[in-house]
Amino acid sequence: MPAPAAPAAATGADATVIRPGLALTASQFPFDDPTSPEERLSGRFFLGRWTSGAEGVQQEDTPPSAAMTFRRYTGAAFGSPGGTAPAHYRVDVELQAYDKAKLGPADIPGSPVGALAVIPYFRDTTHYVLLAATPTEAQVWVVDGLRPGDEWDASKHRRWLYTLPTPIGVGDTIKWGAEVDTTQQSIKIYLNGELKEHFNDPFLTDAPHSVALMSNGNQVRYTSLELKTL
Repeated sequence: MPAPAAPAAATGADATVIRPGLALTASQFPFDDPTSPEERLSGRFFLGRWTSGAEGVQQEDTPPSAAMTFRRYTGAAFGSPGGTAPAHYRVDVELQAYDKAKLGPADIPGSPVGALAVIPYFRDTTHYVLLAATPTEAQVWVVDGLRPGDEWDASKHRRWLYTLPTPIGVGDTIKWGAEVDTTQQSIKIYLNGELKEHFNDPFLTDAPHSVALMSNGNQVRYTSLELKTL
């Protein structure tokens, strides 16, 4: 990891924010890889090469075929060990594809941009809520027991589909937001600052959960991450 340009995060009374210019050393990097060696050997998940610098946190590796890499938040924003999220909280990120994906759409859906995604509710690598935008669409999926390469049945697992008014290109920044309330089993979805969807789902339990970043093999950069307990 590059040497820090400034402290790792700005922490206010209610939120922790990681922004450009707040580079993180390896010891400060508040994320870990939640996949197991067995999962990575399956070829459906890959370790990825995640780095941090003055421009943000980014993923730089390319898998040999379709696969996902995650980084689970482990910092102190929520005041609990290991980054465990509370019952009611808000996640906001700004992200972009900083370079073209190295593989085509057959291996990296949405290539050359890929999936610009965040996981505001993450229990493990097969149980999470995924907010993902590709060049022309934004979607929300409740991933309940699914792995990369499985048949993802949209009628069962997709909760929202939206056609973007302007296609996303490499270098374009988007903003995802989510307000999660496991007591009410609800989630509000924001895209570029606008509330787009609000639904309840029994999947959103108070089982230990956190927040995660994700790449489907694309060159994704997170330029801002804000975590807030509500």
